[in-house]
Amino acid sequence: MAKETGGPIYIHREALVADLVVVYARHRSSSVDYLTTDQAKAFESDPKKRRRRGVDTLRTMLPDLDLDEVAPGVFALQGDPTYVPSVLLMDEVWRAQAARVKGDIVAVVPTRAGVLFAGSKNEAAVRRMREIAAKAAADAGYPISEMLLRRWGEGWVAHE
Repeated sequence: MAKETGGPIYIHREALVADLVVVYARHRSSSVDYLTTDQAKAFESDPKKRRRRGVDTLRTMLPDLDLDEVAPGVFALQGDPTYVPSVLLMDEVWRAQAARVKGDIVAVVPTRAGVLFAGSKNEAAVRRMREIAAKAAADAGYPISEMLLRRWGEGWVAHE
């Protein structure tokens, strides 16, 4: 929350899933400015169109993602830590990764550093991913969430 002369100004948030929210930002050469509700509505008044425009912009900010297998059956997508957690919003990324795992994609964003994922039918990998996420979140300067998410259609639901 920031304060301006007229009173408090709040960062605009939209629910994504579980404890995760979407915020909109304006990238500047030396900073990232988060949008207030008024600014987000000025960017695009329709919430669905706003999300699409935001994801289109995100694609330009994350042209390349690194993919590593960090444990057997556990994969990490990494890139610019300012934006890589937002890869959850990019449906094409998850369609491309679906063949890599057995079952539905289960993902977690423990820190800004990357998104971990495994297949729902690989219980050992999901357990190991949970352990990796807990340690990463505990050690991180910028923890995000230890909540496991399951890819369902073109979106996410809480896993379990």
